[in-house]
Amino acid sequence: MSRAKVETLCELLDSCRSTTLEFAGKVPERARLRQIEPGKAHPLWLIGHLAGSANAVGLRWVLGSESILEPEFGVTFAPDFMKGKPITSNAAEYPSWEEVLGIYDRVMKTLIEAVSRLSDEDLPGPPRGKMPERLLPYFSTLGKGIARLSLHDSHHRGQMSLIANLAE
Repeated sequence: MSRAKVETLCELLDSCRSTTLEFAGKVPERARLRQIEPGKAHPLWLIGHLAGSANAVGLRWVLGSESILEPEFGVTFAPDFMKGKPITSNAAEYPSWEEVLGIYDRVMKTLIEAVSRLSDEDLPGPPRGKMPERLLPYFSTLGKGIARLSLHDSHHRGQMSLIANLAE
């Protein structure tokens, strides 16, 4: 039973985790709720969204594991097309920055641990959870689903960094 691909995916996810936390650590407090325009994502929302996605898409839908987050967390950080709450710059609508970072770290570590239990032979198989039909083309196999999560993390990390570094 080969594990080279699984180990590479775990390394990729762990690199996403550590790099995203590193970038998040550089977001000035004044920029954590900065929106380019009303209703658009801000760095706090983006970190929460990554945590919620790793939980819902990665753990639940791709791997078929149990959720480790309360449903309300997912609703708070889901995009509108997934029936999420409207994004706002009101800090009272969200957990604290530190709490969200801790949740992101915990979910990613749980995801990496779950992926590490796979074999390379598992990767071409279908998702193990109840994937929403409209998302199935993006997450059609275990391997593609896990790889796409790393791309998703990198995409939103770039957005977070850009928003955090905009001139005021």
